[in-house]
Amino acid sequence: MSNKSQPQLQGQGKERVELEKERLQRKGNEVTLTPVKVYLLFYNLISALLWGHLLYIVLLFIITPRSTASSIQHSPSSLFARLFPSTSSTPSPVNQLIEHFSGSYDFKGLGWKTKYVQSLAALEILHTALGWVRSPLGTVASQVFSRVWTVWGVVEAVPEVSHSSPFFTTMLFAWSLTEVIRYTFYLLSLLNIQSPLVNYLRYTTFIPLYPIGASSEAFLAFSTLPPILPNVINTRSWGLLEVSRLVMFFIWWPSLYVLFTYMLKQRKKVLEGKKGKVVGGSNKAR
Repeated sequence: MSNKSQPQLQGQGKERVELEKERLQRKGNEVTLTPVKVYLLFYNLISALLWGHLLYIVLLFIITPRSTASSIQHSPSSLFARLFPSTSSTPSPVNQLIEHFSGSYDFKGLGWKTKYVQSLAALEILHTALGWVRSPLGTVASQVFSRVWTVWGVVEAVPEVSHSSPFFTTMLFAWSLTEVIRYTFYLLSLLNIQSPLVNYLRYTTFIPLYPIGASSEAFLAFSTLPPILPNVINTRSWGLLEVSRLVMFFIWWPSLYVLFTYMLKQRKKVLEGKKGKVVGGSNKAR
């Protein structure tokens, strides 16, 4: 074989290698629609649409002007009555803001819809237990339980307080925006579609939304507790549920820290292009 033919053969060999790499890449990007994947596509699509509907209602409530500007009336055991006591007939700017965000539960059926949309997420525990998504079962179960507990063990258990709380509005805003982005991210991952915008939102919006959502959950639960001081008028008594809400109030903060720091590490790995595989449809962090 002549020396002139060797570079030519080497060039052909490199070309075949590049073509093989392109073929394998195209094969890797092909979507195989198994029954489980079709189900997960449907689940993530429906979930994104449902949370999108809730987000629309929350935003509509926030931008809708209130017909009257009366001062907020709190029960003596209300958290806001303790933090912002009213001293005049004219509400302060803080109380005006509180009033504006209060009462979203009954706005266009937001509260009624929320409890069932959130309860639908219990299926994610089943998805993980069956191995359909690769996530730690304990992590998924604890995250889903926290949300479902807030809906049924707090909001629906003490409606006279929670239904009119501004914390319900801020909580739903954080929840719904987070979930729309999360389920859209999973949906595109299942289809092997890379969206730089969705990736950026997924690993950036949690920075303000997680603290807003978790603190709203915690303070909403705290506001439903009976007063501790004996000289305060008490319309509610302490029981197992009340003690559970108090315990959960203190659990929320370390849980937020663990989840928040985990997502910061994920953000650094994904947005800075470090090596790592994203599993479509997994629920490693909510």
